[in-house]
Amino acid sequence: GLPLANMEMKIADVETAELKPDGEIGEIFVTGPTVMKGYLHQEEATRETLVRHEDGKIWVKTGDLGYRDPDGFYHFTSRLKRMIKVSGVNVYPLQIENVIAEIPQVLQVAAIGIHHPYQIQVVKVFLRVKEGTDKNSLEELVKEKVKEQLLPYAVPKEIEFIDEFPQTLVGKIDLKVLEEQERLKREALQ
Repeated sequence: GLPLANMEMKIADVETAELKPDGEIGEIFVTGPTVMKGYLHQEEATRETLVRHEDGKIWVKTGDLGYRDPDGFYHFTSRLKRMIKVSGVNVYPLQIENVIAEIPQVLQVAAIGIHHPYQIQVVKVFLRVKEGTDKNSLEELVKEKVKEQLLPYAVPKEIEFIDEFPQTLVGKIDLKVLEEQERLKREALQ
């Protein structure tokens, strides 16, 4: 959407805070007269969240990723915490999930970053699929579709088929639980 009256928004590079061109994903920043002064008794959190940019204004780092379209509308894509860093390249799980969700055999999908000794992280995808699906051919199709539509870094290195996803109270996939289950499983293998 558009920012409220007297408010400003911008999309900036996650690392450098430089302004991103329309259509490119970056962190969403907001400023205006109604922006908070800080967190009560939490100076470090305030310093991390409220930052002065080159224009002299104090901007709020929202922790959200998004982009601005050519018409000036802002689009939220995901939380910054969900970003996966593969060989220094930012990879966005929601983009991966959206590509895979278009495959008719896929009922649910979740992408997470898993530790990799050389690439920092790599993408792992969890899939719940229709009964009777040929999982081997679907694995190849998933990798092919992601490779066609996104960066090579976004192609899943691991795909795991599961019968049921952990869910939040509102029925969404509980990514924190999924990530913790994966972490514990990997620790047990070491």
